[in-house]
Amino acid sequence: MRLGELLRDWAIWIAYTGKELTRKRVIVVTLILSLCYLALFAAAFMQLAPRASDGQDALGQSIFALGIVLLGLYSSQMVVAFFVLFSTMGSISGEIESGLLLTVLSRPVPRWHIYVGKWIGFAFWSLLYTAILFWGIIAVVAMKLHVPVEPAALWRAFALYELIPLALVSLSLCASSYLPMLGTGIMTALVYGLGSFAGMLERFYAMPGISQHAGIEKFGLAASLIMPADAVYRRVTYELIGFGDMPFGEQISRTLGPFGVSDVPSATFIAYTIFYTGALLVWGAIHFTRRDV
Repeated sequence: MRLGELLRDWAIWIAYTGKELTRKRVIVVTLILSLCYLALFAAAFMQLAPRASDGQDALGQSIFALGIVLLGLYSSQMVVAFFVLFSTMGSISGEIESGLLLTVLSRPVPRWHIYVGKWIGFAFWSLLYTAILFWGIIAVVAMKLHVPVEPAALWRAFALYELIPLALVSLSLCASSYLPMLGTGIMTALVYGLGSFAGMLERFYAMPGISQHAGIEKFGLAASLIMPADAVYRRVTYELIGFGDMPFGEQISRTLGPFGVSDVPSATFIAYTIFYTGALLVWGAIHFTRRDV
């Protein structure tokens, strides 16, 4: 297949997915609620910013600004996760149950092509939505305070942040090729919740004054391998704080407590996350090709 034809097919699937999300009012509801979320975040920040500016030097204001950014990104990753999971959970099984997918499968198109096309469509809209939230939070904080992050580190953090919805899209689509729509939603939400809980537990036990626990570390590692979203967020936090570039990185981490950086995932783990995303994509495509509909 030529590159031009491939890009055309991708554009068709992106438009088709956007049309489906619009028809189900997912995009409209999500945009309205996301604007409300950003407005509430901005309102809370505007109330806190003057207090942070009074009586604090530039270093204190920088620590406060970066801390607010990290807290905003932590909450927004959960918003992104639920957008991805609940918009994709019926993409395969739901359309099979309704009979909609049967009309698509009647065409002389390989099944894996349909599956990958759906993945590309959902991945595009998920990446776009994640980008809006990420840069929206940065913009809100930057309106009042200087965000002490180098542009290169900010772009690295953004690129890593975009890995979270990609991994979730692969997981949800793969589950949807096996389970009914409701089962897919429950399973993926529980897996994501398990990863977030394990990550929070790891960060709590890594705080100063709390003794380490080998069992918690093993549990956190196992949960991160099953769902690496929280581990990727920890790497995003590390890139934004920039321990090697800013002398107050550790101070910010201590101030944030369990929302700071504890065990920083290595570049090898980021490579594993990319492999995890691709492996689930291939696995789901193979199973969908062989599934009896």
